[in-house]
Parts: sequence; structure tokens; C-alpha cells
Amino acid sequence: MKTRIASVFFLAAALGTSALVPLSAASKDNRPVAFAVGTVYLDASRGLDEIGHGTSKAAVLQLIGSPHQALSSDVWVYRGFRANLDAADAKDCSTLVITFTRGEVAGLKLMNQAAVGIIAMQSNPKAAERYASAR
Repeated sequence: MKTRIASVFFLAAALGTSALVPLSAASKDNRPVAFAVGTVYLDASRGLDEIGHGTSKAAVLQLIGSPHQALSSDVWVYRGFRANLDAADAKDCSTLVITFTRGEVAGLKLMNQAAVGIIAMQSNPKAAERYASAR
């Protein structure tokens, strides 16, 4: 009888431990990650059509179209980009966030969805306020 109780206890402990592993792994994957980008090449094979610091909003619109999401008039979000950096791809940093100053590109970042969420909350303080009060 004692052996059976001990076996059940060890089985419960093993199941409890294995249930924690996916939870901790999932929380690692949801960390916000961003990589600064110097230039975005739209036709890398020929080195044509690039977006970099100083590119105008009009040129960005012409090259890659309207943003999937505009967090503000100066922060645009485009999805479905890849980097020539394995670390960015491994962290699912496939969202390009372009920041403008005085109508020109001032910053380019590839980030994952968790990082985009943080930028979106910072861009819209009212939404962050509502979220905090709902909790």
C-alpha cells in the first residue's frame, strides 16, 4: 500500500513538472524583441529600391504601399518582412516598424508582435489607461 501511494505521489510530481515546462518556454517566446535595421532592400538581388534613414514618406508609400497599421502619423507598421539575420528570424521579428521625423525615415526596426504591442500602447496612452483600469 505504501509503495502505491509513493508511486502516485511521484507520478503527480512528474506530471506537475512536465506541465510547467511548456508554460515557461511559452513565456520566453513572448518576450518583446526588436532589431535596428540600417536599410531595407526591396530587391536585394539587384540592390535596387531601398529604404533607409532620410527616405521620404512619399517614397516609402511608393515602394511598399500603405502601412498595415499606422500607430500614429509618424509610426507605421508593415508585416511580412525578413532579415538577413538568423537571430531576428528565430525570434519571429517579421514586422517592420518605420518611424518618421519631419516627413523622413528616422528609424527602422524589425520586431516581434510582443514588441509591436508595447509600441502601440506607448503610441496610444488612452488605450493603455483603459487596459490598466480593466485589470
